[in-house]
Amino acid sequence: MKKLKLGGNNILLAITVALFVIMYLGGCVIYADKGFTHFQTFLNVLINNAGLIAVAAGMTCVIPN
Repeated sequence: MKKLKLGGNNILLAITVALFVIMYLGGCVIYADKGFTHFQTFLNVLINNAGLIAVAAGMTCVIPN
């Protein structure tokens, strides 16, 4: 079995996912009283930004090359 190592594209992807989680948790803390913590709101954020997420993920993988 091949061992997964954090380097190159993998580290950039991990940073992108970590930043998304941190920003979502920040939104949960700031806007908790307005319903931001509902699961449907999380899905709406992903659905509304699906194109942007796909482009950003592709650019993240292309940048180091």
